[in-house]
Amino acid sequence: MPGDSAGRPSSRPITPVTRQPDPASTPAASWGPILSTPSTPLASLDSDLDAWTLWWRLNRDSFVSSAFAEFRPATPRRDARTSPPSFEGVSAALLRALDEGGSNDFRSSILLALARIGERDAHGASQIEPLLLADIADPDGSRASIACAALGILGRADSVPTLGRILLDKPKGRALRSRPEVEERTRAFAAYALGLVGRRTSNPDAMRYATHALAQFLDSGRGAAVDARVATVIALGRIDPRTRPRSGDGCACASNDALARRLLELLADPREELLVRAHVPDALARLYPHLSSELGLEVRTALVEGFERRSEHHLVRQGCALALGTVASDEIDGRARTALLSATEEGALDGPSVLALARTCARTAASSADPISPEREALAALMKRLASGNAPKRAWAALALGLFARELEDAGQTPSSAVFEALTIGVAESSSGDLMAAFALAACLGRDPASAASIVPRLGELTGENLGRTALALGICGATDAIEPLRRLLRGTRHQPFVLGDVATALALLGDPSLVAELDALPSECGCRASRLGATLALGRSRDPSAAGPILRILEDRQNPELERSWAALALASLADPDPRPWHSHLSSDLHYRASPPSLMGPEREGILDLP
Repeated sequence: MPGDSAGRPSSRPITPVTRQPDPASTPAASWGPILSTPSTPLASLDSDLDAWTLWWRLNRDSFVSSAFAEFRPATPRRDARTSPPSFEGVSAALLRALDEGGSNDFRSSILLALARIGERDAHGASQIEPLLLADIADPDGSRASIACAALGILGRADSVPTLGRILLDKPKGRALRSRPEVEERTRAFAAYALGLVGRRTSNPDAMRYATHALAQFLDSGRGAAVDARVATVIALGRIDPRTRPRSGDGCACASNDALARRLLELLADPREELLVRAHVPDALARLYPHLSSELGLEVRTALVEGFERRSEHHLVRQGCALALGTVASDEIDGRARTALLSATEEGALDGPSVLALARTCARTAASSADPISPEREALAALMKRLASGNAPKRAWAALALGLFARELEDAGQTPSSAVFEALTIGVAESSSGDLMAAFALAACLGRDPASAASIVPRLGELTGENLGRTALALGICGATDAIEPLRRLLRGTRHQPFVLGDVATALALLGDPSLVAELDALPSECGCRASRLGATLALGRSRDPSAAGPILRILEDRQNPELERSWAALALASLADPDPRPWHSHLSSDLHYRASPPSLMGPEREGILDLP
């Protein structure tokens, strides 16, 4: 990578990266076409957990969804259940494709697509749930796990008892699997699914049952089904706290305070599994706004003390740091800021924790009577890291500055001009494609038009995933002057499906009216499989109802390979999903991914976040 050993730019041009291979020629993972699809944030998992690109894959959809809401609030909702003309028959076409048979991978792709689209009547008889239950009963454990996840994505309240029985290894759960006990992976996926159900149902009885099942599993004893215990803690943090009363005594499902007390016990118990304790801070942070003032103070104190405790395992300390980045409190922000700044000076913070520092300092500056002091402290720490760190540290510092500016703007404050000056200089002087993409993304997250304008002339110097990330950054910040350069990139990236998908998403954010027509024409210009897959993916990301027709043609043509039809099914789901955020972002956003068990994500690509 160009630049000196500290990551400072040299005068050499950006080193090109190798063009991505045709996914169809890449060896399939254990879940075949499903894991070849790029709609999961982990389409290609970074082996380096310190890489900022992994954080971006896990969190990008939250920023993209916010940008769509900001720039295109009038975009027709992608909901097949309300049957806009271009979506009529989408679910019916998927069901017909399912009836054809085919491989397990093709079937699972169709079922996941149907689950994402959902059903018109969430309370009436379901067409999709019996299909998923049949797959849960299949001897193939992977197929059963995917079906459990799909039940959670479908989000029907009447699926909650079934998922609870599977998680708790109840007789009916074992009978469904036709086994003497339910496999740990399937139980873990059932736990994640219980956390996902609440995306589409606010039924308080169903949510109380889900919380009860999850809490009961935690109380079943340490040492057994560790992976599922981690999944349970993550799921408890995803169930909407508004479905429970704020305070009260009794079991963990009785109130938010009772659940917080149980989680605090887990955090404080040194005998508990390390990965379980590492995810408890995130669950507490998500509960925090819905706790009584007494429990809120106890949670805030536990998080700060957990981070300050030098004898604590680094994964638990990192979990506490990340949680402090999302917990807002005047009483504790000053202490948290001091602890995080001190760790920064010592070089003890990992990349995501640096982002937590930026968010904490921005929140303190926005709410303080004297905002200059916390802002000055944050800028000094981040600028020092930006100037003296190696390339990875500089990338994280740049992203922290961008988030710092974004948090201040969201709170109605004006960030210091020094933030954007530093990011603009970084964009102009970076000779590493990876570093330039980080600076560009940071500038766009901070919503600075001048910084964004400096990115457009350098687009042609980028290749591969860095080009895709930078293009998407321009879309997120609404840089309409980038529309023409991005249009030219559509053809230039047609052999790189993932990059093409990012460029198309950027153009969709910027409101390009010719996007669907351009994408529909791409496969006719080049008959290779990569261009066909890329165009299908990009059409799904366009959020334009007129894209449904071209994708349906691909799905319904039985002469097309299963892989292409699988991608078409998932592209239709992207268009017709009633949720503005993809389902996996409800699990991946602000996730403590350094403490991931295999059921969540990993190099084997068999975790729930490896699904599309």
